[in-house]
Amino acid sequence: THSDSVKSVLDKIQPDIIYHFAANPIVKHNVDKPNDLLMDNVIGTNNLLNYCKPNTRFILASSITVYADNQLNHEHADVRAKSVYATSKIACENLLWVYREYKGIIPTAVRLGATIGKKMTHGLIPDLVRKLKDNNETLELIGSKPGTSKVFTHVDDVIDGLLLLKNKEVDIVNLCLHDNISVEKITELAQSCLNISKPISWTGSTWKGDNLILRANNSLAINLGWRPKYNTSEKAIERCFNEYLE
Repeated sequence: THSDSVKSVLDKIQPDIIYHFAANPIVKHNVDKPNDLLMDNVIGTNNLLNYCKPNTRFILASSITVYADNQLNHEHADVRAKSVYATSKIACENLLWVYREYKGIIPTAVRLGATIGKKMTHGLIPDLVRKLKDNNETLELIGSKPGTSKVFTHVDDVIDGLLLLKNKEVDIVNLCLHDNISVEKITELAQSCLNISKPISWTGSTWKGDNLILRANNSLAINLGWRPKYNTSEKAIERCFNEYLE
């Protein structure tokens, strides 16, 4: 969000392509730090677009949280943000189309699900690992059984897709798996992979702005040539938990 620093770097490097993943990823900041979230995501994106050279290839990390709950959303489905986070992603996408008109950038908004891997710093997977390994006798899970149901994609497959998209001029693409998986099922996988078992306690409520059932149609990504190695959310999650054991 430091515009002078962004301008200095871009003036010096003059990149032909920008993969923009610099953003505030904490969806829950929707509630407690909405201004920070908007500043990081929207103003940060605008700074890059404003100072990059004309005709830059610009690939933005967006999110399938922009979609409505419980629909197999394709790229041109209506966006119905439930959170400030999702709203910020819609705003960033709209900036792509503005700067395409202003300076001829070549944009793609890549709508991602939950991207997972061993070095995650936040989210359900590291939370489960931490809670299963702590000294509490029960495992507390947010919401009501079976919990929310969302799409999880392994980071290795996301990277493969992003490299593929470098030379694919599409406006919007869902780069995520086609299925979703519940918190309850993920917890079963965690206990099996880590060989740790605890009784589960559900909190009964979730946080404001959370998507309860989130899915996306990935047929465009598949047609463009994307071939994820871990091609279901369950396989991606199993791989992620096994990485914690390696």
